[in-house]
Amino acid sequence: MAKCRAIVYMLEQRKGQPITQEMLDKFAESMSIGTYYIFDENGVIVFTNEKTNLGYNLMTKEQSRYFLPALTNPDFELIQASEKNSDGTLSKYIGKARRDQKGLVQVAYSDDYIKKVNAIGNIRENMSLLRIGTNGFVVIAKDNEIIEAENTEIIGTHLIDYGINMLPQEGTFFNFIINGETYLATFEKFSDYQLIGIIPKSMTRKGIYGFILFSILQGILVIIFGIPLYLHTNKGKS
Repeated sequence: MAKCRAIVYMLEQRKGQPITQEMLDKFAESMSIGTYYIFDENGVIVFTNEKTNLGYNLMTKEQSRYFLPALTNPDFELIQASEKNSDGTLSKYIGKARRDQKGLVQVAYSDDYIKKVNAIGNIRENMSLLRIGTNGFVVIAKDNEIIEAENTEIIGTHLIDYGINMLPQEGTFFNFIINGETYLATFEKFSDYQLIGIIPKSMTRKGIYGFILFSILQGILVIIFGIPLYLHTNKGKS
């Protein structure tokens, strides 16, 4: 969702000024945004870096009609589940209502992106197991955007939403703020992903949790390679 919000914000800041395809493409590239679509007040794509879809109407397919409320609700946001295309590949669409005028900004995640997410062990299916104590948990981020979490409401949010402008050195502790409550966090890198372990600060009084926070992230790397032994052997130890 963070990438959708970035485009919405850019359009809002340029309200009343000319917007060009070239300008949007450069912005998308600078933000590492893959495929994007900008719809007008009629639900028609007027800008996109996937030129074959220029002029597409939200009414065309059932899948895209779920985004129609964006044309009348300025607070509309939607993270859709992955959809199978006619060629068997997968696509995932995330959309947010425009603020500069009526319309929609949509970002599409490709089959390759979804496969990379699935390649980390179908991790979402195991998120309920990735707990540290009673209130600690793990999220997975990519490009500072949360892409996997047991709490699906935070998927698509940006780390800056939790007070993190930039991740510190790998393996160090930092604050992670959720709904005004400060948690303690650390992370490990895996390929292009960040595995972030998070515990309430109240738990840090028990020194063992600092060790567990590091250890469980190492354990997740084992799961990624298809050996879920770590989680099962440690599930009751915290």
